[in-house]
Amino acid sequence: IATGHYARVEKRDDVAYLMRAIDPAKDQSYFLYRIPQEVLMHTLFPIGAMHKKNVREIARNLELPIAHKPDSQGLCFVGEVSLREFLGRFITITPGLVEDTSGIAIGNHDGAVFYTLGQRHGLRLDAAHNGVPMFIVAIDVARNVVRVSPVREAASVHKSQIINVHWISERPAFPLEAEMQARYHEKSVRGLISADGQVVFNEQHLAVPGQSLVLYRGDEVLGGGVICA
Repeated sequence: IATGHYARVEKRDDVAYLMRAIDPAKDQSYFLYRIPQEVLMHTLFPIGAMHKKNVREIARNLELPIAHKPDSQGLCFVGEVSLREFLGRFITITPGLVEDTSGIAIGNHDGAVFYTLGQRHGLRLDAAHNGVPMFIVAIDVARNVVRVSPVREAASVHKSQIINVHWISERPAFPLEAEMQARYHEKSVRGLISADGQVVFNEQHLAVPGQSLVLYRGDEVLGGGVICA
């Protein structure tokens, strides 16, 4: 099966290894870490060894209608629909309060489900805090409250826990030191993971529950899991 993802497969000694794409700006290996070995063995990434500009050039030369189409953004798989509209079809959206780290209300938000840790924009703060950069450092879904701080690092942690762990080729020896990426297109950090999924980062890192933590050795994707704490 051939797909248009920007990633690569290397096969050595009857084992398939998932690798980062050549083009770091388009690399999508972060999203593919759960592919089973038996599937990866039969998967092709024809453009993974190419830069996006070269892919566009080939498309222009072949006069393909998508040659000049802008890169997809956001919820590209559901069409021209905003995140707010998409989520509103399935869950109830309720506006709520924005609090500082002392628990004092300083503004309002459009619904806790629209926000993520480390986010800066999309909040309606009172006049005293307008113009002051405030970052989301905690989300209380039960109370529908978003908590903010002027210090973005307040949302970062030294330790985390992942579940539903999947390894691409084989289960490694533990403890395992690896490069770790908790979000798409972020700079990876080094850390240590134990057999039970406990992670210790070498430096404070933003690890958002619900996101995937993907582990790398250079360009090779070792595996990953879902952040739960």
